[in-house]
Parts: sequence; C-alpha cells; structure tokens
Amino acid sequence: MTVVATKPEPPSFTRFVTVAATMGLLGFGGGWVVLGWIRRAFVDERRWISESEFIEYASVASVLPGTTAPNLLTLLGHRLGGPRWAAVAPAVFVLPSAVLVAAIAAFYDQLRGMDFVMRLFDGMGAAVAGVIVAVAISMRRRAVTTLFSGAIALVAFALVLARMAGLLEVFVAAGVLGAATMRPKGGPPTGDATALFALAPAVAVVVPAATVLGIFWLFARIGSATFGGGYSMIAAMHDDLVGRGWVDDKTFSDAIAVGQITPGPVALAGTFIGYRVGGLAGAVAATAGMFLPPLAITLAVARSLASFRSSAAVKGALAGVGAAVVGVIAASAWSVGQASVHDMPALVVALLACALMVARPKLSPLWPLFGGALALYAYRKLAR
Repeated sequence: MTVVATKPEPPSFTRFVTVAATMGLLGFGGGWVVLGWIRRAFVDERRWISESEFIEYASVASVLPGTTAPNLLTLLGHRLGGPRWAAVAPAVFVLPSAVLVAAIAAFYDQLRGMDFVMRLFDGMGAAVAGVIVAVAISMRRRAVTTLFSGAIALVAFALVLARMAGLLEVFVAAGVLGAATMRPKGGPPTGDATALFALAPAVAVVVPAATVLGIFWLFARIGSATFGGGYSMIAAMHDDLVGRGWVDDKTFSDAIAVGQITPGPVALAGTFIGYRVGGLAGAVAATAGMFLPPLAITLAVARSLASFRSSAAVKGALAGVGAAVVGVIAASAWSVGQASVHDMPALVVALLACALMVARPKLSPLWPLFGGALALYAYRKLAR
C-alpha cells in the first residue's frame, strides 16, 4: 500500500493571524520557550516554512532590537504574506497579554491590600532575580567566547549599573567595536549600509513629565535600544522609572513578576507600569512605545534580509552587541535583586531559582516563580 504525502495547505491571512494570536494567549515561559511553539506550529504541524528557514529567521530575530518572538512573527509574516501580514502578526501576538497585564495593573491597589497576594509577589520578586541571572549565564555561553567579548560584557555591566550610560549608548558603542574588531575573518571592512542602518535605533527625546507623550517616548527609547529580549531592558527601565519617581522599587519588582507570570514577552511589564503611571492611556502609550520602534526596524530588515545576513560588518556588530547584552542582563538582575532580596530566605529563593533554570534551561520560568513564591510564603508563615 502506497502512502501519499498530503500537500500542506498554503496559509491564509486568517489562519496566520489565528496562529499568532494563539501564541500570544498561550505564550507562557518567555521568548525562547515561545520560539519552540512557533517552530512546531509553522514547521512541524503546518509546514508553512522549512526547518532551515525557521533557523535562519529565528537567528535574525534574536539579534534585532526588541523581543524575540514578536520579531520572529514579523519576519515570518513578511515571508508568507508581505508587509501587511508582518505588521499584524506582532500586534495580535502582544494584544491579549497586554490586556491581561493592564487588567492586573487596574486592580493592583486592591491586590496590595491582600497580605497573601503581596507575600506571593515578594517571593516572585526574589525568584525573578535568580531567573534573570540564569538567562545571563545561558547567553554568556554563546556570546562571550573571547577575552575581548568578556571585557565588553564587564564594561557594559559596570556602565549600566553605575548609571554612566544608557542602553542606547552601550549597545551603539559595543556594535561599533564589534564591527571594527569582531567581524568574520576575510570579510570586507564595511558591510551593506542598509543593513547597518537597520540596526541603528532612532534616538528618542525623552519628555521628563509623566504625560502620555512622555511615557511613549521613554518606552520608545528603551524598546529601540533593547537587544537580547525583554530581560536586557530591566535595568534601563528601573533607572528611568524608579529614578524619576514614577514608581517605587516594590511596584517595579511586582511589574517584572507580572511580566513573567502572564503570557507574552516580559517586556509587557512596561504595560503594567504605564497603567500605574498614566491609567489606560499610559498603558497604551507604554506598550506602543515598547513595540513599535522594533517593529519598524524588523520590517526594514525583512525587506533586505539577504544583505543583512551577508554583511561582515553587521556580523561583527552583532557579536559586540551580543556580548554587551550579557552584561546588561546581569545589571538587570542586580537591579531586581536590590528591590526584592532583603534577607537570607529571599536570597536562598533567588539562588535556587537560578540553579534550577541553569540546570533545566528549557523549563518554563513559571515553575521557579510560583515555587519560590509559595516556599518563601510558607517559610515566613512558619517563622512567625
């Protein structure tokens, strides 16, 4: 008996949008976990693209500004249906999670009055610090492979921690150093100008007041200068938001925890903070600022993907940026730890969360977050 292989059904706009929205609703665990689900949906189940194409697009998405999963859906949308699909895909992916995070922010004052809930948030905050350290360790294996890249990571860590430079300045400097010294051997001294400009985020003038426009521009600056996913923007968010007095350390730590325990990118912590600062309009402004600049950059790259991939200067720049990302994420862990780890039990929770995620890198962060929250709550309850 001969088995005839069925030809995959070509994607329609409706089916594509449905898949992207489903990923947003079920996308617990962060960008790298969601990438596995996207691969299964696009490659294994529907065969809309090949395995080699997925690897290629995922690699490009991971080194562009912004968060990896929306970037990947943008590139895949452009590949399957053109600019319209590319623009809609990240929107329907982010929207369900953004609505959920805004709803949590709306009831945050009531939640803060509930002792049980806030003690759980305390434990989650400690676990978040450990999870972020594990992310830095995981990325270090791929991005910090030489003494020079290690030096870039350390300098980036020190500059961000000391508030001597913002994300934009750190990543631009790392990119320039990488393009000059870390490009592949034998490559030309300069790359395609279009590809390089696609990497250069627009510098937004930050309005200091906590107005809707100010919220938008602040998050646009952070989103356009974020490489390595949402974890790398935490330090900058902390400095800009807590430093300006828009939120306190406790609210910021809770926002990061909410970004972790809800589906979608951890960057949606910005939606939470935007709501707390400016209500529903603030949440919309923060979300738009966080995701629109990376979308524009990713669309530009999608139109010239071949030149982007082949540029030796771009490859060197990305190597430099990748090393800096490790240092920035480590600085983010320090910022969260300062806000959440105040005693030995909290430190133990953070260390155990880090150890668990290092040992099981494919594990959803939900496990250490909820496990750490319950463990710290139980300990404090028994220690009374």
